[in-house]
Amino acid sequence: MSFPAKLSLGGGAFQDVTVSKLSTSAGLVDVTLGNPPGSGGSPTPPPTPVPPGAPNPPTGVKATATSNTSLDLSWTAATVAAGSPAVTGYRVYNALSVLLKTVGNVTSTTFSGLTPGTSYSYFVTAVNSAGESGPSTIATAKTTNTTTVRRLGIYNGGPTTDDAAQTSFGRYPDIASTYYQFSAGLSATNITNETTRINKGICPLLTISTNGTTYEALIASGDATALSKLDAYVAALDKLSRVNPNVSVYATFDHEFEVKVNQNTVTGTSADLGAYGRNLSLFVSKCRANAPLVKVGYWCGGSDKTKILTVLQNITTPLDWISVDPYATKNDSASSTPASTWGPVLSWFRTGAAATQYARLGSPPLAISETGDDTSHGDTAVAAFFTNFRQTMVDQNVLFAVLFNRNKVDNNGVAVAYQIDTGAFPKSVAAYSASLASKVAG
Repeated sequence: MSFPAKLSLGGGAFQDVTVSKLSTSAGLVDVTLGNPPGSGGSPTPPPTPVPPGAPNPPTGVKATATSNTSLDLSWTAATVAAGSPAVTGYRVYNALSVLLKTVGNVTSTTFSGLTPGTSYSYFVTAVNSAGESGPSTIATAKTTNTTTVRRLGIYNGGPTTDDAAQTSFGRYPDIASTYYQFSAGLSATNITNETTRINKGICPLLTISTNGTTYEALIASGDATALSKLDAYVAALDKLSRVNPNVSVYATFDHEFEVKVNQNTVTGTSADLGAYGRNLSLFVSKCRANAPLVKVGYWCGGSDKTKILTVLQNITTPLDWISVDPYATKNDSASSTPASTWGPVLSWFRTGAAATQYARLGSPPLAISETGDDTSHGDTAVAAFFTNFRQTMVDQNVLFAVLFNRNKVDNNGVAVAYQIDTGAFPKSVAAYSASLASKVAG
């Protein structure tokens, strides 16, 4: 008979083991260990004595948890004495001297399929044709045990409409967006209103636009007045981020820039996509230095991928998020789903033409900064679009998603209708309300 147990390795670290035999001798309990669960190896004696000519033990062994179920193990390459054979590979053991894997002449390896919230300990040996080195020091890491917070939100016109959103949908959204103008900045009143929003537990999603101005070109040229305005925006964001550190502030600079260029609301040298990417990088760097609690990202429309790729190629700083604005328009099928609407552009970042640049920027979480299903599709179809919306966010692996709850005529003169709380779409409101109220892990 055997049973699982945990073996203390010291320092708060434990190793899962299987006890296969208990016996007593001279008043002491002897424990015989079998293979640890999931070890994938068999008990192996520590590699001593070390044969002549074998490598020195690897140094700098470090274990780092990378997720709930995986970790990375790295080390510094082992050395050999003069005249000894070169290192040909490494062996990785757990703290019980169970051989877990043999790797080539590399200095890192990855473990996956681990248990969340569990400590794992390892040591490494080096191998050459003369034999195996002694063991390195033991490195320990604990896998994480966290759930991504996926925020579901509403754009309803700004902070002063939050109470109306609560009336329509039965609760405040997790996140809500506001669009400001760079020329005016965030006034004292704006900051007061956003502070009120934060105190209601709503995360602000803020953008500031240079529409109709030459500020993008001025920032790129180092103009002192333009840079002062950018600094003022960063200072306002810092102030908001400290109202309640548990309510994150998400911010960007000049959202949907490629759309502005296509619609000629930003023109001339201010429409330089490469310059915008560099200006966004400057904004991110300023936030990192002077507003470190702010979650900073790149907000694009998602349709003009050629222009978006140019922007990505010119961003030089890692981002906290990248968001897109995919809609199920009146020209799309009434049976459109979030997966069919969001999936293509999300895949373009993760595995498509943007994948190299996306990885270079740290593979930040993707998000949906505007979305909706045109109400011309009818109440039943729109309700289906919003049913189990939080689960869709998990399935599509998005950080946040915001309903653009407005009707308007866009810059191309096309009427769009995404507002669902007009009284004409009760099923849609009920579906979105249920999704807001739901809690889905993942």
